[in-house]
Amino acid sequence: MDFEFILYEKDPKAHIARVTMNRAHKLNCLTQEMYKEIGIAMEDAEDDDDIKVIILRGAGNSFSTGQDLSEVGFIYGFQGHGKARRPSQKRRMAVDKRWMENLAKVFYCNKATIAQVQGHCLGAGLDLFMSCDLSVVAEDAQFGHPGQRLVGPAFDFNMPLYLWKLGPTLAKNILFTGDSISGRDAERWGIVTKVVPADRLEAETETLARKVALMPGDGIVMGKAGLRLAADIMGIGAGYSYGPIAHTWGTNLRFEADEHNFFRARSDKGAREAFHERDQRFAEAEQRNKEGSK
Repeated sequence: MDFEFILYEKDPKAHIARVTMNRAHKLNCLTQEMYKEIGIAMEDAEDDDDIKVIILRGAGNSFSTGQDLSEVGFIYGFQGHGKARRPSQKRRMAVDKRWMENLAKVFYCNKATIAQVQGHCLGAGLDLFMSCDLSVVAEDAQFGHPGQRLVGPAFDFNMPLYLWKLGPTLAKNILFTGDSISGRDAERWGIVTKVVPADRLEAETETLARKVALMPGDGIVMGKAGLRLAADIMGIGAGYSYGPIAHTWGTNLRFEADEHNFFRARSDKGAREAFHERDQRFAEAEQRNKEGSK
């Protein structure tokens, strides 16, 4: 298959496949079609008996900045008979369910997965990172989910996975504030496999992938199946049912007069200014806190 938004290559002799998000000019922000292509590549690598390890990475300077701004809130379309109106819950749910199914293909893949992370790893990019088994991360990488500032915490993706992978303290800080942490901070929190200088990222990822590929192929597949079952026993798998429901709720909130309504601001001023206003509120709160602590 020819891909538009990703690069997909396989090295059967090394038993490694590489899935590269290929929108460097957009910092690899994710569209629905890009999710779909990642899912197709994951399935192909999973079905290939020569492949044991899949590296998921981003072209250019960032892993991924998350959801494409041009699709935020617009992916549901507008339904109505001759008159546009807000999308229904069933329409929102159908779109979110397909999105979640493609994300789950990374977590449920029977081959070992490694996230190779540089630059921004935000929002949906963070979701992809957490879906992988292992990770090699540049020191200056940034992890976070500023998109939570649009509607509030936990209206997104697989919250059991957030709590499991990040731990409740870090997960809640990211979800309730939208703040980011560095690659070195991520190492201190114990949420990455290895942190390296940016110029060593690709080489160190390759070294880890080749080490994992020394394992028996059957052992990796059955080991992943066992780990997945253990995660399901812990309730992690239920998060893939939670995700589309929570996201559908989160895209249909009522905003009070003193709250930032991104969707209204975007309609009035454009997406860039709406996002700037959203984050400026948090920056001003931090500044007031600093001034008050002096």
